[in-house]
Amino acid sequence: MKQPRLALLFAVLAALLVLRWWDGSGSDRSIAVSEAAVRSATVAARSSTAKVEAKLAVARSRDIDLVEPRNAFAVRVPPAPPPPPPPPPPVRVATVVAPVVVAPAPVVEAPPPPPPLQVIGTWDDGQGASVFLAGPRGTLQARVGDAPLAEYRIAQITPQQVVLRHLASNRDVVLTVPSAIGRLLK
Repeated sequence: MKQPRLALLFAVLAALLVLRWWDGSGSDRSIAVSEAAVRSATVAARSSTAKVEAKLAVARSRDIDLVEPRNAFAVRVPPAPPPPPPPPPPVRVATVVAPVVVAPAPVVEAPPPPPPLQVIGTWDDGQGASVFLAGPRGTLQARVGDAPLAEYRIAQITPQQVVLRHLASNRDVVLTVPSAIGRLLK
């Protein structure tokens, strides 16, 4: 700090000390203030003590845990509900047992597996309609009666679908013809 400012601060400090020494009533006032603070603290302590005693009275009126009576954090489990009443005994009814005839369940054959074929085109020449099929061996052209795979034979060709007959089960499997391709057949 600069010298003039330091001198000014010391002068103010000296003035305050002289003022404190000259004013003699300041010591009595400090005692009265401290007594008031002590009195208000004791009054507050008495009121808080009354509140604590009221809470203890409420706590005493509750059920006391006999296992750990001094543990404030003990878990108090409510008593278990009473068991439900036993069910009534079953009523015995005399019945005449007639022989039951059960028909055997019909044997359902699994549908044939779907063929690994897809219609990718159609063709109509003077001999009749034919389809182009994409399969595991490449692209094939087939007509009604042809067998593009060993298990299937073409039964019918229409602008909307190609009907394949599964030879082992004699069931029909339908392959749809895409709409843009089917318009070529009439």
